[in-house]
Amino acid sequence: MTETIAWPSPPNTTDNVDTPENYNMGMRFSLVAGANCVGVQWRVPDAVETPSGGTHVVSLWSVVGEVRLAAADFTPVPGGYQQVMFASPVALSASTSYVVAVYTRHYVHRAGAFPVTSPSGNIIGDEGKLINNNSGGNPGFYPANLSNAFYYVSPIMETAESTTPVTSTLTAKWRVYGKASTTLTARWRVWSRVESTLRAKWHVFAAPTPTPEVSGAYLTVQRMMTLAYIRDDPTTLELVPVSRVTTPSGGFAEVDGVPRAAQTVKMILLAYDQRPTLTVAGVERIIDYHMFGRWDMAAEVGDYWIDEEGTRWDIVGFSEGWDYMTKAFASRHVPRPARP
Repeated sequence: MTETIAWPSPPNTTDNVDTPENYNMGMRFSLVAGANCVGVQWRVPDAVETPSGGTHVVSLWSVVGEVRLAAADFTPVPGGYQQVMFASPVALSASTSYVVAVYTRHYVHRAGAFPVTSPSGNIIGDEGKLINNNSGGNPGFYPANLSNAFYYVSPIMETAESTTPVTSTLTAKWRVYGKASTTLTARWRVWSRVESTLRAKWHVFAAPTPTPEVSGAYLTVQRMMTLAYIRDDPTTLELVPVSRVTTPSGGFAEVDGVPRAAQTVKMILLAYDQRPTLTVAGVERIIDYHMFGRWDMAAEVGDYWIDEEGTRWDIVGFSEGWDYMTKAFASRHVPRPARP
């Protein structure tokens, strides 16, 4: 299997179609875990012309010493992503900087902020690189200049997959009204008629365990991707914490606390007929939404908010937590009978 950078936005496909200059341009990157680079992927512009020197060339460089590790000539096919493979794989190390580049006359680009990552998170691209070669044209020039732009040039890295899938049962833990954790058996309606216990199947990929330093860099990237994910479709909430107080008759009443500071989250509606239910104090609630928030957001089970239509929504549980995201379930409020 192979993977490349997952680019965050489409390129401007007609940029610089008339430029007489030649460029080596691409991206500096590093790896969380060592892997083999087998080639380069490039988004070819809609109009493309051969640079001086007679051919397009992709290159792989080591930043240390600016040494070219591999290169391959190719004929571009306009208007799409094209993969160019090296004659043999090149072994790259973790926590070491490399550059991939394409020698071309025409190119596409999009201004953007780094880092960018591959789907697995193993490839981390940290800045654009280029050099102008119009002194005569030479694909062997190292792209030494920094550029805050994507040129849609990415390494193609091999990924090793275990041949034996690992099966495990998913157990969700919930905090109910501030009490100790309770094990929840999640049941789902499948095609409106069949109920089955939810089981999760996982694929385990063979890769070396990252060092703490690399893990920290990877966590930073995950947090940035979470923030970008929330900003794509944000919802602002002022959550109201709720506490219980004992009444003179021995019952209890729920009392609102001071609203928490406004927080930005993303709400994802769970698919119809795939919404789990949760029973609290004998009342069944349908869990309607996943709520994605920052890793450090302030929220507890029992917090609620009122939407613009006057409907009350409760946080009824948390999914498995990560160090880069808070993931909770939200449900429409179902009133319970009053207690004396």
